[in-house]
Amino acid sequence: MPVDYHDKERSYQLFADAKRQGTWDPDDIDFEQDKADWSTLAEEEQQYIAAFLAAFYDGEENVTRTLKPYLEAPQELENPSFDPVQEEMFLTSHLYEEAKHTDFFSRYFGEVIGTQDTAAFQEEDDADDGYHTDDLYDVQRDLRAAVEAGDQKRLLHTYAEAVLLYMGLIENQHARVGYAQLEQVFDHLEERSGQESFLPGLREGFTRIRTDEGRHIMNGQWLMMKLADMDESIVTEVYEPVFEEYLEKRLPPEVEPNLFDVDQEPLLQTAKQSLESTVTWVGPERFDRLGNVERAFEQSVGDTPTAADD
Repeated sequence: MPVDYHDKERSYQLFADAKRQGTWDPDDIDFEQDKADWSTLAEEEQQYIAAFLAAFYDGEENVTRTLKPYLEAPQELENPSFDPVQEEMFLTSHLYEEAKHTDFFSRYFGEVIGTQDTAAFQEEDDADDGYHTDDLYDVQRDLRAAVEAGDQKRLLHTYAEAVLLYMGLIENQHARVGYAQLEQVFDHLEERSGQESFLPGLREGFTRIRTDEGRHIMNGQWLMMKLADMDESIVTEVYEPVFEEYLEKRLPPEVEPNLFDVDQEPLLQTAKQSLESTVTWVGPERFDRLGNVERAFEQSVGDTPTAADD
């Protein structure tokens, strides 16, 4: 079907933003100061930061390798509430940007940290603490199976869950909390060193990645709303249970070891604001139990200690 240039949906508008803002090249970022700064860190501080970056690196690679079915699903929907072509146009920029983020971390690990072995910095964790980016491979398989099955309700619900888990949780909840934590680490290192910018190449890379992922999140929230417009049962049968599991298991834990004096309270506030944003886009009135995010969040946090309580 033709795309009306003068009738742009949110996805097309975000595609236009990506054309203007998403053309940065990781190879253009200067890592020389980062190499010098890295050498001044204690071994346990290097381990802390490398483990943090390894989680982002592995996550970016996982999302790069599993996004393709998201481009295939829209064209299989019957009477969609959005233009599938415009959505697919945006997702092409999304996929390109995820590959570029993987490129950035590959270069940073190779040139600054000195290895591509991300597993060396991460501990095995078998705890049942909710959703991980490794699970995107299962989501990819389920979404492809739903596309092939031809059952519209199954496809709608599977696609809605895939969008929620990828854009609504990984990018909007987990990554945004991670960014907030890293900002505190940067601030601590700059104050301690007296430098205007510590690890400036890393800071620049994260700034650009956050801008890219802001568009991904905005598209995901809009798409979650449009899918709910097609079948409102998606909200209570898909979105709400996943969000409740997140509130139960995946709220930001205490930062240990807390080498950089990270304050837990801003991380919790970031998590709450991100969730409120998504619920607002979908429509609070559509939820049975999560319409009031403030109350649901406070009930889930309960007596969780924060820096503000100390």
